[in-house]
Amino acid sequence: MRMRKTDGAIRLSASDLMRFKSCRHATTLDLRLIEVGDLAPSEDGAEAELLQRQGDEHEIAFLDQLKADGRSVVEIPKDGLSLEDSVRLTLQAMLDGPT
Repeated sequence: MRMRKTDGAIRLSASDLMRFKSCRHATTLDLRLIEVGDLAPSEDGAEAELLQRQGDEHEIAFLDQLKADGRSVVEIPKDGLSLEDSVRLTLQAMLDGPT
């Protein structure tokens, strides 16, 4: 998921934060796309797709390790929820803290 503007507020994903960390200019372009709409992003190349797959695999391995260590994990479904519902459930899980 990429950043988006909802009800006048910009919503960022973890991927947006990592993108900013690696390339602030890319974030500037993303913001321009949202605010002005005069840019058209190109399709991801093979290298970007490889990095995305490796990132996904790392996240899954880390999550599996947390579970194996007996840590409390709350998983918010990625499919079938609106952005607003995902945000609400994430905030609630953070407020509830570990169980």
